[in-house]
Amino acid sequence: MSKFPLALFFLACAPTCVLSKVKVDVYYESGCPYCLKFLSTTLKQFIHTPGVLGSLVDLEGHSFGNAYYATPECGGAPYSMINRQCWEKMCGQAAMGMAAPSCYTGELVCQHGEFECKLNRADACMKSLLPTEPMQYMDFAICIQEGAPQAGFSGTEEQLAATCGTTTGTAWMPGGQSCWTGAGDYKTGDTVVQQEASMTPLHPVVPYVTMDGKVFEDHDNLLQGVCKHYVSTPGAIPVQACTNIGVTVAAAVAVAVPTPVAVPAPAVLLAVPPAVPAPVPVAASVPGMLASVPGMPVAVGWGAPARMLFV
Repeated sequence: MSKFPLALFFLACAPTCVLSKVKVDVYYESGCPYCLKFLSTTLKQFIHTPGVLGSLVDLEGHSFGNAYYATPECGGAPYSMINRQCWEKMCGQAAMGMAAPSCYTGELVCQHGEFECKLNRADACMKSLLPTEPMQYMDFAICIQEGAPQAGFSGTEEQLAATCGTTTGTAWMPGGQSCWTGAGDYKTGDTVVQQEASMTPLHPVVPYVTMDGKVFEDHDNLLQGVCKHYVSTPGAIPVQACTNIGVTVAAAVAVAVPTPVAVPAPAVLLAVPPAVPAPVPVAASVPGMLASVPGMPVAVGWGAPARMLFV
């Protein structure tokens, strides 16, 4: 019997088996006090913790928040949660790329007014310039959050964006400004805001956080939540960011399981009937016998069980 090498497969693991980075999406808006608190404390510490963005998390920020576009189907201004959630179902992430033509042509309605729309736009523009650098564009967004109340009061949104570009090293000029104003060779602000709008899920409030597409509500314990969700590959060094906070990263276990082998079919023993004696010729003239027909059985004998003979 031939043997084949053992095959290795990875045992399913709890709570969720993730053999790559955890995808974390953060939905927020400028001018929101709850977003300001979350971004400037928990999220800021999270993205600057060594190893988090390097080996643990694939982070993406979304600055559309609770905004929506006015449509005939859902309505427009003044701001309404009912209108907003109607729009999210028809035009946002839930539309799965099948948004109605009217989704992005109406007036943009922001929860906190025009200054929020302008600063959300600045965030989206910076993200479009640095799409693979979440730490940089989120540092810019955090700076915008911290200055939003004063900028909104004084009408200095563009000045705030330029200042945040300088302080965070994200070069607002010329790309960010060009995007924000819609001039030049960069993506326009209208385009990038619409892209953010199309990725907005149906949600109750902001900030809104998801991990691998599932809502995560314990915002204050974001790192702990990610560490518990993450599963390292077999033999990988534990993620230092997790061990530093006392969370042991579970590992998928490699289990040896024999590969199915070809087994010869067992021999089948056939029942062999006992040998049957050759037919004995019987004379048709034997007294007491029935007239016979060649090849047909006849009964022979009286007073005992008859024997069947072939004649």
